[in-house]
Amino acid sequence: MKKAFTLAEVLITLGIIGVVAALTLPVIVQNYIKETTVKKIQQNFSLFEQINKIGLIDNETFYDWDASVDRGVIAENFVKEFLIPNTKIMKNCGFDRSGGCFSAKIYYLNGKEVESSTKNVIQYLVLGNGTCIYLNAQTSSPDANGGNVIAVVMDTNGLSGPNRVGRDIFRI
Repeated sequence: MKKAFTLAEVLITLGIIGVVAALTLPVIVQNYIKETTVKKIQQNFSLFEQINKIGLIDNETFYDWDASVDRGVIAENFVKEFLIPNTKIMKNCGFDRSGGCFSAKIYYLNGKEVESSTKNVIQYLVLGNGTCIYLNAQTSSPDANGGNVIAVVMDTNGLSGPNRVGRDIFRI
C-alpha cells in the first residue's frame, strides 16, 4: 500500500500557509516602508547639516544675507550657492510647483488637505536620492536676533503617495 497525502490534507496545509502569509506580509511591508522613510530623513538631514557646515567654511552664511532682499532671491541664492555645488540635483523646477518637483496636493494625517499659500516664495527641487523638497525662505529667524531662515520641506518618497505630513512629508 502506497503512503501519500490526500488532496484534502495538501489543500488544508496550503490554506494554513496562506493565512499565515496574509497575516505577516502587511507587517513586514509596513516595517520596510518605515525603515526606508527613517533612512531617507536621516540622509537628508545629514545632507543639509553638511551643506550648512560647508557654507560656513566656504562662504558667508545665509543667515547674514540681506533680509531686505526678496525672499525668492534668498531661496534662489541658497540653491545656487549651497545646494548645487554640494549635492546632486536631478531636477530644479524653480518657483513652479506644477513642474513635477513636488506633489500637487498634500494632506494631514487626518486626511484634510493642506492649504498652500501663494504668498510663500518657494524653490522646488528633486534631489539625487529621489527626495522632493521645497525651500521656503523666511526673512526672520525663530530667535530674537533676526536674520534669514530657509525652511526645508521634504517628501521622502518623491511624487508617490500617500503625501501626508508626518508619514512621508517632513519639515526640517
